[in-house]
Amino acid sequence: MPNLLRPKNAHRCFFLATILLATLFILLFPEEVAPNIAEMPQVFACTNSCLISVCEKWIPAGPGCSNPGSGGGCCVRYGTECDPGCDPPPPPPSPPSISGNLNCSAWGLNSWCIGNESLDLTASDPQGSQLLISGDLNGSVFACGQGVTSCSLPLSEGMGTANYLATSLLGLSASGSTSYKHDSILPVINASLSGIGGENGWFISAVELSASVTETGSGVSIFETTLDGVNWTAYSAPLTFNDGSYAVQIRASDLAGN
Repeated sequence: MPNLLRPKNAHRCFFLATILLATLFILLFPEEVAPNIAEMPQVFACTNSCLISVCEKWIPAGPGCSNPGSGGGCCVRYGTECDPGCDPPPPPPSPPSISGNLNCSAWGLNSWCIGNESLDLTASDPQGSQLLISGDLNGSVFACGQGVTSCSLPLSEGMGTANYLATSLLGLSASGSTSYKHDSILPVINASLSGIGGENGWFISAVELSASVTETGSGVSIFETTLDGVNWTAYSAPLTFNDGSYAVQIRASDLAGN
């Protein structure tokens, strides 16, 4: 039977197979290859303050070393390494953090709160330092007290912005701001009838109905009247009624959904 492998190729295949088997053995049994690997020294980053100059190439006194040092030779090449006895300085302190969360008991339309609303502030310091939470709410200054990490600010009616700051005893600080929209007051409708009154609640002349709406928060969205409870019409001018009996409904809604 003819030899299908040349000697040169056979050696090459044997060499590759040996490398593959050795690699597989190291992957499967690393402790057999380096049993003390867990005891090997770990390498850590060295700060500039811990770097020292060391001699990388030393030659004895003689040609090239005309002025030998105390060791009887000269250093012709220097390098740097980390001093094993150096204690690096601690990292600089980190600033605190603060966040604001709007707490609303009932949300309306267009991001308006129509219930009770407050701004909950939470702060923390990575070093555990005491904090002071302070700021201003629509220009009015507030402070939550030294040492507290959270507090709650009740929000008044209308639109506004709260600016807040967390300051640590180390002098570091963090800031933030939150805007809000609060309208929990219903629109108020005022209506009146004018005409010549008769008996038993009847008018004996044409009757004019005048109406208005008072809205002090988000603004009027809808102000309408209807006679049948189905077809609503925007109110823009007084309504006039002649002979007959009428049931008029009036409704108003603000932009917050009240």
